[in-house]
Amino acid sequence: MRVESDAMERERFFPVVVATHARPRQVTTCLAALAGLDYPRARFEVVVVDDGGPTPSDATVAPYRDRLQLTFLS
Repeated sequence: MRVESDAMERERFFPVVVATHARPRQVTTCLAALAGLDYPRARFEVVVVDDGGPTPSDATVAPYRDRLQLTFLS
């Protein structure tokens, strides 16, 4: 039974969803913290959802595209 549990732990994958509206500073802080995690990048994805604030978040998200598995939705 423990063998199955270990295999499941190694394969765990999860999304982190970051919803935002006109908060580029907070999104930057959040993404920097996620990029600094001591956890394999291949095991989680970050999804940033910008609901169309006055300042688009795509420029805020861009520097983290090579550091995280990142999807940006606007």
